[in-house]
Amino acid sequence: LDSSAKYLLIGSSILSSPQTANAVENNNETEISGITKLLTGVQYSDTRIGKGDTIQISDTIVLHLRALLRDGSVLFDTREYEDGRPMMYQVGSSENDSFLGGNGSTRSKVTQGVEDAILSRGAGKPMASGGVRKMVVPGPLAYGNAGVSRYDAFQMKLRKGVPRDEILRYEV
Repeated sequence: LDSSAKYLLIGSSILSSPQTANAVENNNETEISGITKLLTGVQYSDTRIGKGDTIQISDTIVLHLRALLRDGSVLFDTREYEDGRPMMYQVGSSENDSFLGGNGSTRSKVTQGVEDAILSRGAGKPMASGGVRKMVVPGPLAYGNAGVSRYDAFQMKLRKGVPRDEILRYEV
């Protein structure tokens, strides 16, 4: 792994059901009480505050990432691929490859909403190395109106496609 990468230690649980962390379905949005809500609608909660360097745009980080659809089914978990090794990611690259541009082999698992929560754009503090953050990402900042087709999901090593404007839950 790149020696200049910042490492994020990851926990093992995620918002696994609508009841976890007092999640409430409300007008086609998932809200969690007691967390930071960004202006973009992304919500997050730190389950462990990192003690290392603060993550900034253009940093290369190494992370585990787990995503769930609104119904609680696992979309992907980096621990299930590549012998459970974390993925390397350059912060700031999601805007170009998570939405309509690209196909399944070039679209990112790290969406703009995940980046917003990592960087805490507009409120709160950015994540620091060693931290664990749970987040709820609204559909437009996940895979948007296009969603992810089954073909693209296969290319991206996702368990299934993502419906249009699907709200996703993540743990980073």
